[in-house]
Formats: sequence, structure tokens, C-alpha cells
Amino acid sequence: MKKVTLCTVTIFTCIILFLAACASPQKSFERGNYEQAVDLAVKRLRSEKVKEKDVATLVEAFNYINQRETDRLGRLRLDNTNGEKWAEIYDLALRIQYRQDLIQPYLALDEQKYFGLLSNCRFTEGVNTTVADAREGAAAYLYNHALANLELAKNGNRLLARDAYNDLKGINKYFNSYRDVERLTEQAHIAGINHIYVKVENDSRVALPAAFERELESIFVRDMNSKWTKYHTYADNNLNYQYTIIARMTDIDVSPEGERRDRHIEEKQIEDGFDYVMDERGNVKKDSMGNDLKTKRFSWIKADVYTLFQNKDARVFGYLEYYDNRTHEKVLSRPLETVAHFEQYSVRFDGDRRALTEETRRRLGGRLVPFPTDAAMLLTAAERLKSDTKRLIEDNDHIVSR
Repeated sequence: MKKVTLCTVTIFTCIILFLAACASPQKSFERGNYEQAVDLAVKRLRSEKVKEKDVATLVEAFNYINQRETDRLGRLRLDNTNGEKWAEIYDLALRIQYRQDLIQPYLALDEQKYFGLLSNCRFTEGVNTTVADAREGAAAYLYNHALANLELAKNGNRLLARDAYNDLKGINKYFNSYRDVERLTEQAHIAGINHIYVKVENDSRVALPAAFERELESIFVRDMNSKWTKYHTYADNNLNYQYTIIARMTDIDVSPEGERRDRHIEEKQIEDGFDYVMDERGNVKKDSMGNDLKTKRFSWIKADVYTLFQNKDARVFGYLEYYDNRTHEKVLSRPLETVAHFEQYSVRFDGDRRALTEETRRRLGGRLVPFPTDAAMLLTAAERLKSDTKRLIEDNDHIVSR
């Protein structure tokens, strides 16, 4: 056990040392991970045993990446004629600022602790001002772009309104509060919403109970709402509905009250006592222990089972149809069908109860209730149809969320 433990510790130690070597500033620099080389070297600056090679690697990595990004920053500023580069300029300047702020606290102790090498770090001048300018420029660009899209969205283009919303939300990266962004964001959100009207139409030529239509119209669509899609079951004249979804009933049928009687016999062979085993003299035979020998006796038992079966069905068939209100075209149609099923059993028997099967025993008795009315059956069907309709709307949300 000790050998295994020692071996495990040795392997673990080797792994740690290997990872430490791999994570050194020098290794990171050799692999071109200059940002990581800077971070690792700065961590070693805090150590009392910092090595000269760590500081040298820091300076080399810092100067390399700082110069590369400073050059990139200069090119971006020249190319930023319409302001679309401000976001990239901001991110780049922020990285340079962060890196320089990382080194700054150690410069004062350069001669005493860092071999006088840190003074060779080449800082980019004016980067703090660049960060501030880019922050304002990026926010202004997004703001103006959002305003332009909101103006274009007045003709009902919801996608442009959503673009404006995203631009306005993007300003939060630069400022917690900026001009009238909060008001415009709400305006863009409202303009980007798809409003969907869901209604029921009866084309079955069957007079439906008022409760049936009320039940279907009470589809709880609110929990299907998303950021850009809102469903409504009641028309609001102040809203412009992009789509109308119709649950159209085309075939409604309630079956007659069905009743079927059945009589059948159930029987079973059971053990019914025993008989003694007799010898040729008419005496009871004995076993080796002197006990009487016996054989089991079986007999058949039966019962007459009488079943009354009652059933009634309500079937509703139709279609869930999607209409684009801009073009007045049907863009989707899916079948809708549900069946409300009522059934009950009444079972009694004459004869030996022991002959009954387990299923028959479970059905024994059964208190019969009156058949439900046609209206009650349709209401049950409406409840199920409501659930199916909601599921279909959820499955096809992609149609109306564009």
C-alpha cells in the first residue's frame, strides 16, 4: 500500500511540475500566447524570488503585443470614416489600457526588484483618451443606427425594429444611462412584436353549445408569449395583427347512446378434498411412516356472468389554419381531431364466485350513472381540443415569430 501511495504522489508531483513548466511565461511566449505570457509574468513579479528571465520575457511579450495592437488601432482610426469601427477601437484600446495598468504599479520598484528591465516597456500614449472617445463614438453610432432603423420600421418592418432594439441594448456596454435610450428601447420592442390573433370558427353546420366555443376561446395563450411574439384570443382594434390563427371546426358528431349486454360462463377446476388410496382388500394403504395415503380430488365450478356495457362518443374534427394578414394568404394548415369517450360497465354473476377471473372480479358491481348529455360530451371534447390546439400552436411558433 505504501509503494502505491508513494508512486501516486511521485506521479502527481511530476504532473504538477510539468504543468507549471508548460504554464511558464517563456513557454507561453514561444507558443505565441503573448497575452498569457504577460499575465503569467506579472504574477511572478509579486514573488520575492522573481527571476530575471521572467521580467525579460514580460518586457518582450508586452512590447510585441502592445506595438501590434497600437498599429492596429492606428489603422482602424484612419479607416473609421463612417463610425462603424468605434466598437473595435474601444475593445482594442481597452485591452491596451488594461495591459499598461497591469504593469504600471511595478515601475517604481524596477531598479530594486526587477533588474531595471521594466523601464524598457514601451507604453502607448493617450490610450485613456482613446478609450473615452471610442466609448462615446460606439454609443453614438449604435444610437444613430437605431434611430434610422426605427424610422424605417414605421412601415411595419418588425425585423428592423428588433435590430434597433439590439443596437440600443448594445449601448449598455458603454454607458449605463445614455440620452433617451430607455424610451427608444421600449418603442423598438413594441414595434418589433408580432401580434397573433387566435379565434374559433364553426363550419360544421352543427349548432354548438355556447359553453363549447367559450371553452375553446379560453385557450391560455399567454404562457406561449415570447419576447417578440404575443398571442391574443380577444381582438383589440388598437393592435395590428400580423397573423390570424383559426381553429376551424368542420365535422362534429355525437354518437347515439350505446348499450350492449353480454352473458358468458366462466369455469375453473379446483381442489375439492381428497380420497384414500385403498389396497385390494379394501384397506387404506400406508406410507413408510405409517401415514394414510391420499390423493387429491378435483371438481369443476362455474358462474354465469352478466355484463351491461354502455358507451357514447363525441368526435370533433377540423383544421388549425394560419393566415398572413399582410397577404391574406393561408400559410399553414394542420388537422385537428379529438374524441371524448364515455363508457361504463355493470357486472353481476350467478354461481360460484371462485370461478370468476380476476378481471371479472374487478368489474363486479359498478354503479351505473346516467349517460352524459350531448352538450356535456362536447364540452369534454372542447377541453381536449383546447389542449391539442395549444400544442400545435407551440409546435408551429416558428411560423409567426419571424
